[in-house]
Amino acid sequence: MGTDDSLKTRETPASVTCRSNGLGYAAGVLVLIYGVAVTFLSSPDGKHTPIPPAIRLGIGSVFLLGAILFFWWERIAHVTANREGVVWRTLFKTRQVRWDEVTDYYYSFVGSSHTGKGAVVRTASAVIRLNSDWKNTEAVCDMIQRFATHAPVADWQVIGTRPCDPWPRIFDYYPIARQWLLTSQIVLGLGYLYTVTVLLWHQMHSTFRILGSHYVIGVYSLSCLVTVPFGFCLLCGVLQTAASLRRYGDDIWAVTPQGFTFISRGIKRDIPWSEVGDYHTEKRSFVEREYVISLCGADETQIRWGYSIYDCLLLACIVRKYAPRPQSAVGSTTGWRAAVPPSTGGRFRASPALSGRKFHYRTGELFPILLGATILLVCLSSIPLLYSFLDLPERFDANGTAIGIAAAGLALLYCWWRYFAGGIEIDDFWITQKTLFGYRRILWLAVSDYKEKNGTYYTLGRDEKRIVFWSALNQVEELKAEIERRSPTPQIGWSKKAVENPPRGSHR
Repeated sequence: MGTDDSLKTRETPASVTCRSNGLGYAAGVLVLIYGVAVTFLSSPDGKHTPIPPAIRLGIGSVFLLGAILFFWWERIAHVTANREGVVWRTLFKTRQVRWDEVTDYYYSFVGSSHTGKGAVVRTASAVIRLNSDWKNTEAVCDMIQRFATHAPVADWQVIGTRPCDPWPRIFDYYPIARQWLLTSQIVLGLGYLYTVTVLLWHQMHSTFRILGSHYVIGVYSLSCLVTVPFGFCLLCGVLQTAASLRRYGDDIWAVTPQGFTFISRGIKRDIPWSEVGDYHTEKRSFVEREYVISLCGADETQIRWGYSIYDCLLLACIVRKYAPRPQSAVGSTTGWRAAVPPSTGGRFRASPALSGRKFHYRTGELFPILLGATILLVCLSSIPLLYSFLDLPERFDANGTAIGIAAAGLALLYCWWRYFAGGIEIDDFWITQKTLFGYRRILWLAVSDYKEKNGTYYTLGRDEKRIVFWSALNQVEELKAEIERRSPTPQIGWSKKAVENPPRGSHR
């Protein structure tokens, strides 16, 4: 025992401290700036009833107190690990525990990503949470792993995936949670519509003579720019949640370290982890991503779940830990690879069977963007009606507004045309792109180069032709792989970034 203690003393620093990396200072400055702005805007202007000085002083004091608390928290908050135990300081007090009082330590998910994990240390009297964004957090975690010998684990793992955690773990879609989720979204949507269409409009109508027409038009345009996309995204969220629950709402998972039991529509299957051949994520729509498990066998049966399931990230982490790691995910830090075309059975296969394949822009990501932009353009086009409704005395520059709206409308029409009709088709001999002026095609043998620049992909021919597409194209990774497989050896290729405009003319 003495030898082990001396080894720890020799290899481990006496004390390691992690603290915030300036977030408290930044928050305090923002609160202070906002408080100064609010206090300044509430000063008498000669047009409105002045706010009493006592109220203005109280408002400024509240913001000043908030800024001071942020600054003080940044200055004193920290977590220190030494050879005796762990010391941590919060806003109002300091606490300390010995190493024999640490009962457990683990990672827990923070947010909606696989990598967003926070470190948690449980003691007999309190719980310590380490922020992954703080400085020296990893060094403190190493100290805890080395000295917390009374914990049931020997290293940091995600809680719920460890052998010492309770098993089996049940994952399902709670009926009550589903109902409350949809109800809250609908209520929020109705409240949003009422606020935008009634309160905002009434306030503009009652105060435009004080502010002036230019301010009213500016407020109206800004409100459309902010509220219209928000309302549309809210509507998309309601529809996506309802669709996900309709597809998977009755599914139940019972997971153990040996395998899992999957129940769907009354059919029960017991599947060991050894039968899992592949797993990946698929982007089904603008705001929805699915997890997919492909089982071994000739039919390659797939099992899916969405974000609406309870603890979906924990289920994904369990699959990553106990299922065989697929060869396709070797380069992935999370074990889950993304952007897999659903039409390839959960795996990508580059084969001549793709002859005559079409790639288009009709995706679930572009549609809400285009529809939201269209609604926004319609709202901005109603500015002349706003002048007429409010009976504004100022003259309205109808020609300038009409030109701007017409230009934006033409650009939006082109985007809608590309959404419905634009795209790329490939076969055994040609790569073809549909444009406004007809078809543009390049023979595979005549492809001189292909490259990527700022999210735009170029396929260049020797006869001054080029085919351009963007990442919004459906299954763009599959198209890039086909271009790479069928074309001659390029000068640049997809792996290098182009540093100049795509060349026209001679082949380099």
